[in-house]
Amino acid sequence: MGNATPIKERARRMQPKWEAEVERQLDEMVTNGVCRPSHSPWAINVVFVKKKDGSLRFAIDYRQLNNATKKDAYSLPNIQTILDKLEGNQYFSLLDIASASWSVPVKKTDIEKTAFHTPRGQYEMVIMPFGLCNSQATFQRLMDNILEEVPRAEAYVDDCCVFSRTFESILGICGTRLQEFEG
Repeated sequence: MGNATPIKERARRMQPKWEAEVERQLDEMVTNGVCRPSHSPWAINVVFVKKKDGSLRFAIDYRQLNNATKKDAYSLPNIQTILDKLEGNQYFSLLDIASASWSVPVKKTDIEKTAFHTPRGQYEMVIMPFGLCNSQATFQRLMDNILEEVPRAEAYVDDCCVFSRTFESILGICGTRLQEFEG
């Protein structure tokens, strides 16, 4: 996709009742350094995804961008292999990393490709957004690198399981792992 022709979708109409929610979420994302105003030749539409609690989260419809993207072949782990490693252990701690991809910066050369329309203008992501075809592989690689030398921790994208046969051991492992994630 390095020299692909910019994708510029025509902005879709947005229901007025959703505009306020986009504004609120956009303000939060800008404040947290997740996105910024843009003048990119790329422009993708926003869609709404209903969350489990019934509230709406706006997302970016990256299907066209994904079609033009070279796919990362990094594999996600086999769930059964992870479950096999848990056998015989009595203590488990499950960690779900909130907004996981938002901890990974977008390469400077690719930021403009993440641009999207809003009622307030165009913005671009500086942190890896949800919906990109390579997001899972990128984050899995990151988690595998973080947990590389930890014998009792397994990750499946943004879900991490720490396991042990003794309570004391799992406390030590969890403390060490949390320090790794902070780093």
